[in-house]
Amino acid sequence: MKNFIILSLLALLVTYTAESQFMQKQLATEPIPSVRERVIDDGMVAPELIFVTSVNQDVEFFGQTLEMRFDVSTGKGDLWMYIFTNEERSDFRGYVVFKPMLGGYIIEEFDASEVLDSGLPIELEQSLDDFAWENSDKAAAAFRSSAAFSEFYALEPDVFMIALFLNGGIPVIEYGDPMWGAIMEKGEMEQMCSAHAISLQVQCLTEASVDDAFANNFMIYPNPTSDYITIEAIPSEASMVQIFNVLGVEIKSLTPTLSAGDEVRINVSDLTTGTYFVKIGNRFLPFVKE
Repeated sequence: MKNFIILSLLALLVTYTAESQFMQKQLATEPIPSVRERVIDDGMVAPELIFVTSVNQDVEFFGQTLEMRFDVSTGKGDLWMYIFTNEERSDFRGYVVFKPMLGGYIIEEFDASEVLDSGLPIELEQSLDDFAWENSDKAAAAFRSSAAFSEFYALEPDVFMIALFLNGGIPVIEYGDPMWGAIMEKGEMEQMCSAHAISLQVQCLTEASVDDAFANNFMIYPNPTSDYITIEAIPSEASMVQIFNVLGVEIKSLTPTLSAGDEVRINVSDLTTGTYFVKIGNRFLPFVKE
């Protein structure tokens, strides 16, 4: 997740000096007309918007630190990134945009594959232009209403990004619906919250999972673990056990013969260090792989 953010910013910073840190914060929608015009000027016919993001990132540049920040209190960001595509989905263009306090928009192209290949579950058949999605200020207000989001954000995460895309796999949002995703990392801890970009209903996987798990006597141990997890007290409606990473991408899927109250032991020694989620029925429970 960190790599595509850093690569995109470095391409931009070789052109502009540290004076660019005096930037004007913008809502997600404000630069879009200017960027869309640029995409058309670059030769794309009828460009369709498929991805929007703002990130928190410090970049050292000639001995000074450039601070790119998304303001959760206002929903505005110093810097926005957009990806457009054509109707045939044969061309993808990424653009980094910011606005100095004393100037107009500065728009630079970056390699869209850095985002599209990063593991984010982005559905590409439709576009964000097909939906009347809520702006970043509404999304930020929705996230602030979530205790799970606010508690993790209070830790001042090392990496924080807020992204808008059509859901291609996050389990708590309908497939193909527009969603705002808030992704945070603090050391080895990760948190993923999603807000439906129309209804603004928020789900943080840890928040929803813990509540459902304890209400239904569904447990995982040991947690944290380095090799195996045991799932105890399987819900009666379960037919499959799935493991997702923090971005909602399915990592493992098992279809053992399950009966209510059964135990299942799963080898997770091949997983990299981080937070994962077990899904059984319509319930989620997090565990940490050491």
